[in-house]
Amino acid sequence: MTSDDNSLTTSAALHEAVLATNQESLSASQRRTQLDTITATYKEMISEKAVSYLRQKYPTKSASQILSTGQTFAMLVTVALALSLLFVMPTITLTSLTTIYIVYCILLIVLRLWLLMETVRVSEIKPGDKKYDEPLSLPVITILIPLYMEQESVPYIHEAIEQLAYPKHLLDVKLLLEENDPETLSAVRQHCIADHYHVVVIPDILPRTKPKACNYGLWLARGELIVVYDAEDRPDSDQLSRAACLFAEAGPDTACAQAKLNYYNPQRNLLTRLFTLEYTFLFDHVLPVFCYHNLPIPLGGTSNFFRTHVLQEIGGWDPYNVTEDADIGLRLFDAGYKVTMLQSTTWEEATPTLQAWVRQRSRWIKGYIQTWLVHLRHTDTSPKSGKFWCKQLTLQLVVAAVIVSALINPVFWILYGLWIGGVTSVGALFFPQPLGNLAMASFLCGNFLLIYLHMIAPLNRRWLHHALYALLLPLYWLLQSVAGYIALWQLLRKPFYWEKTQHNPGTEIPSDANY
Repeated sequence: MTSDDNSLTTSAALHEAVLATNQESLSASQRRTQLDTITATYKEMISEKAVSYLRQKYPTKSASQILSTGQTFAMLVTVALALSLLFVMPTITLTSLTTIYIVYCILLIVLRLWLLMETVRVSEIKPGDKKYDEPLSLPVITILIPLYMEQESVPYIHEAIEQLAYPKHLLDVKLLLEENDPETLSAVRQHCIADHYHVVVIPDILPRTKPKACNYGLWLARGELIVVYDAEDRPDSDQLSRAACLFAEAGPDTACAQAKLNYYNPQRNLLTRLFTLEYTFLFDHVLPVFCYHNLPIPLGGTSNFFRTHVLQEIGGWDPYNVTEDADIGLRLFDAGYKVTMLQSTTWEEATPTLQAWVRQRSRWIKGYIQTWLVHLRHTDTSPKSGKFWCKQLTLQLVVAAVIVSALINPVFWILYGLWIGGVTSVGALFFPQPLGNLAMASFLCGNFLLIYLHMIAPLNRRWLHHALYALLLPLYWLLQSVAGYIALWQLLRKPFYWEKTQHNPGTEIPSDANY
């Protein structure tokens, strides 16, 4: 028997052992004891799967390698060619680069116009807007809650789980803790003592990331469905029953349902207001339209419900990708699965301080660069297929747009400013007519349209007075550029470093949702 055969046999034994704990004849305490025994017995194998399963099974889909050999060669050739052309014919080269940028901006304008037209129609379609009437038909749901240095948040996530209107005997709540975090472990053992909680202590192995922790819990999941929540999350009380109903009615090719994410503290300050506008636009408008048209979407970091067996089939989360959510949405599409939206909201805390926001945003942008590079070098379909172009739409006009907005836009904003300010050499090199007129039109139309989309985004939630803050979004975008350059530096120096976001666990959700 080969090592691969041994691995498959062991994996099957683990899977059977976990599912065996769902027997109705077992009491809750017996079930928890068996899960603890399984965790200890298969500790080394689960650790290996959590870190290396995706990299070994689908090596080209792993972010453990920043650039492939081919990408490194292509990048060096491109840079060398650009520098050579810049030296030989600088005006033509700079004008050509400007033209490429303007064409890209025009494509984004077309996408935003399409979103504007589709949002009204798609908003009338609400999948996942039903709840089960028969509790006995509900499936077991595994909830993964990765916690690291979050002892103060434990009472609040316990409260959020307990208020879920779902039979507790059908909950498999896995609290995923790192071995070097005794403070959080102590808090968990004090508050989360009910039988539906399962405390999983993860060995201190690198990379120390959220997706690695989720992978560890994935292979111990006894639920038919699996969902991830963060420590500060407050999901709607009926969210689990809505998800169960959605999957019961959906076909087997529907692998994931993304609940909407939004913030419960938008009025804290200007930063949280703008952050809330961004999330409202993304989760209430962009993602529903993309899901309706079966386009791949970059998932949110929490409240995405998966069929557990599908998640295991595609290799789980990428432990080396620091925005594992965006990556897994694209990999589900590659594997032929669909993602839909769930008509339920999970309320999170918008980071209220500038330092925390920059740390969080730099991690997100770094992960988007990782995701873009991974999926740029890997494709399962031919360029002749419609599926290929659907993926490219998301990859180049959603994922790459975040990168371009953070890293490239500031350069051209400075150039626009110099040109308008009368620096004639800038106009001659970058914006010769009629390119200059097209550049200014795309600049004004593109930014106006994006601000307008963010302005109308909160209206569906009746957050009327919140809309005018969209006029201040250019300031927010400048902050994003600061985070973007930090992300680029970190990608080169410490690509798998997870910048943890600190939250204020005591923030309560207002009783009135109409902010």
